[in-house]
Amino acid sequence: METWLLAACTIFIIGIAVIVLRFGRPAPENRGQARLASKLDDALSVQTLARLDSGFDVYYAGQAVIPSALLFVPREDTLSWKLRTGSKGWKPVQDQEKLNDLFLRIRREDSAKAYKLWVLLPPSSLTHLAPGYAYLFSPRPLPPQRVADSRNQVSVHPLPEYNSSLYGSR
Repeated sequence: METWLLAACTIFIIGIAVIVLRFGRPAPENRGQARLASKLDDALSVQTLARLDSGFDVYYAGQAVIPSALLFVPREDTLSWKLRTGSKGWKPVQDQEKLNDLFLRIRREDSAKAYKLWVLLPPSSLTHLAPGYAYLFSPRPLPPQRVADSRNQVSVHPLPEYNSSLYGSR
């Protein structure tokens, strides 16, 4: 009797693990990649992206006091970017002064040079659209994901707030 119960529990646990692993994450063809811009020949630099007229819509995650990430989405792109907005989402940068201020705050806090420029490559299921590069300036990569039941939408989850030694941890 105990052997039967042990076998049933083992099969149940394996079944749950398979379900969670299969349905808990998007399929590989629906996940993009984030590559360091320094490793790609045709990637833009941080200095080019720091100009608001560079052809990108700019967003930041975290607090304006010290943003946890800056996202640069091409204005004219074949992909549609669905970004979570609000206090814990992506916030748009409206003017050059605000963008300069955000870069200044990041540089002042980033003594360890943790922030890197990442190129966000689309999921393989959307490469036929030949989208432009989106860029992410953050301490860690955030690969884009295809939005379920969409032909050309991708999303990037916002990076949680940065723990700042200058302004106290949050």
